Amino acid sequence: MKKIIPKCSDLADYKQRHNSMGHRAEGYILPCCWCDRVGIGEKKHEDSDPIIDDLLKSLYRPHLHLDNVETIDEILLSDEWSNFINSWKDYETAPKLCQYFCGTDDEEKEKSWKIDSKRSYRE
Repeated sequence: MKKIIPKCSDLADYKQRHNSMGHRAEGYILPCCWCDRVGIGEKKHEDSDPIIDDLLKSLYRPHLHLDNVETIDEILLSDEWSNFINSWKDYETAPKLCQYFCGTDDEEKEKSWKIDSKRSYRE
């Protein structure tokens, strides 16, 4: 059975993240670098990239732009982020991007991803 093993975060508490979040030069914080997709917000690009779906696009809503918040917590605790993260509980509801990069049915790969996600890259 396929499942999502997120490489970007610890599901229990986003403040305990061990890997870096992604960001976009246009002013958005993202769960990981793979969420920085060229063309989000431009219909011609969104239609040509099958990995862009509504959950991913929701992270780019104007109220989540860094200019429109006082703290990063406003972004990370938003409904959009909550929906994105909660979608990982079921492979079929997860964003296509997460299915592609973090989906697995291989137990050995799952174990290695869990170990890697706990490793500190500042050591």
